[in-house]
Amino acid sequence: MFQRLRDVFKSLGSHDVRYVVIGGIATALYGVPGGSFDLDILIDGSLDNAARLLSTLADAGLGSAALTTQRPSLRTRSRSSMIVCA
Repeated sequence: MFQRLRDVFKSLGSHDVRYVVIGGIATALYGVPGGSFDLDILIDGSLDNAARLLSTLADAGLGSAALTTQRPSLRTRSRSSMIVCA
């Protein structure tokens, strides 16, 4: 399982995706027992970074997704991109 994660991280890095790992896998990587083994990531919400993430997913054969148009964020009133998985 961790080898698969290394492959995912390597792919994200090769596409210059800006992200952080959160959730159960993050705790497991820090040696905390328990938690889930799904991969949760938080990405920089810029349009360019989101497009790089989609390219990474497509290259890895992990399904399809698309970007919606930019819209103001409710929390920050800044513009952000949404990723919609199909």
